[in-house]
Amino acid sequence: MVRSTERALRMGRLATLAGSSEMSARAQIIEAYALSRLRCAGLAARMVNAATGGSRLRDELVETHLAHLVLGQAATESGDYGEARRQLLEARVQAGQ
Repeated sequence: MVRSTERALRMGRLATLAGSSEMSARAQIIEAYALSRLRCAGLAARMVNAATGGSRLRDELVETHLAHLVLGQAATESGDYGEARRQLLEARVQAGQ
C-alpha cells in the first residue's frame, strides 16, 4: 500500500504540473483506495467524492473500479447496506467487462 500511495502522489504531482485535472482526480482515487485498505474508509470515500465532483466516472478506467470499491466499503462501515450493495455490484459488473 505504501508503494501505491507513493505512486499516486507522484502521479498527482505530475498531473498538476501538466495541468491535467482528470489525471489528478485519477491519482486521488488511487490514493483513496490505498487509504481504504488502511481502515480509513470514511476519509477515502470523501477523497473519491471530492475527486469526482459528483460526475460519472468512465467505465474503462481502473480508477472507476477502485472508486466503487472504496465507496462500497465506506457505505458498509457506515451501515448503509443498500448503497454498499449498489457500489459493490457496480464494481462486480465492471470487473466482468
